[in-house]
Amino acid sequence: MTNSTSGRTRRRQEERREQAERSLLMAAAELIGEVGPTKMRLSDIGARAGYSRGLTTHYFGTKGELIRKIMDTVTDDFHTELASHDLDQGALASINDIVSTYFTRLRGDDPMVRARIALWADAAAGGTEEERKHAIEADERFRVEIITRLTKGMEAGEVPADLDLDAFTTVLIGMLRGTAVRYLLHGKVDLAPCEAEALAFVKGRLGPHGH
Repeated sequence: MTNSTSGRTRRRQEERREQAERSLLMAAAELIGEVGPTKMRLSDIGARAGYSRGLTTHYFGTKGELIRKIMDTVTDDFHTELASHDLDQGALASINDIVSTYFTRLRGDDPMVRARIALWADAAAGGTEEERKHAIEADERFRVEIITRLTKGMEAGEVPADLDLDAFTTVLIGMLRGTAVRYLLHGKVDLAPCEAEALAFVKGRLGPHGH
């Protein structure tokens, strides 16, 4: 076998593996949305994705690792999208961007995003120590993203000097996550006015009238 043939074979194998992994993650996300993470079984994921029942275990090992992968994938995608936007647009616009991106992803009804919300709520309500630890790590990444932008704005004189960065960030994340959980529970929440209210909250504290 030539090097070029061997290289093509490896690429095809990697592509097949990546496709299988994506399919398994999507199947797992759909099952989490239907039966919850506790009742989800690894064998059901493989069957739902059109593979053998044991492939999920082969790829991810345990349910905990699979759940971690879903959470990491959604979190990474969110922050990658934020990083692709204009980071020099000013404090108010920068925080608005986070809010709007959050609602856009929520509005998309991606099973992975919905599963991520369910997993976050499950970890908060009674998950294992490892699940709570991982949820806290992801939450801290979100907090750092917001606080970093606020700190930059404060240094530029765009953010009120009396703003409690930690408190503001806690309230903002609480609004976003609370809306997401309610949307997951009810399914009929009109997200447009919810986004408008969240943006109004941000403007009220960071906009011209907040100085």
